[in-house]
Amino acid sequence: MFAPFVQLVLGSHLLIAAANGLPAIAIQKTCRTSEHELSAMFADGTTDYFESCMNTETAAREKLIEGWATFPTADRTGCVQPTVYMPSYVEWLTCLEIARDARSMRKAPPASAPKTRFGKPSA
Repeated sequence: MFAPFVQLVLGSHLLIAAANGLPAIAIQKTCRTSEHELSAMFADGTTDYFESCMNTETAAREKLIEGWATFPTADRTGCVQPTVYMPSYVEWLTCLEIARDARSMRKAPPASAPKTRFGKPSA
């Protein structure tokens, strides 16, 4: 009985953050860390990565702000995790879009089975 209460209290900040608005991320830190890790992995002098990362994260943030109210609270709570290692607007946006698209696909009527050259449905 005590464990569910502890989980609720510890996880409540995620619900509040996702319900109230888009949490802020220090994207400079995320992009610098990513750039450092990529350089260490590939040692190819990837210097353009930071700017590319910043541009991508900024664009994703703007898209999230524009569409924030259109995403269901449950999806925002599940996808937007500001306390995880290296949170990312791109990751959050991707998660929210996948959840939206999966919901749309479930609501769509099933596609008919493709026909074979003999006119019968394929297995």
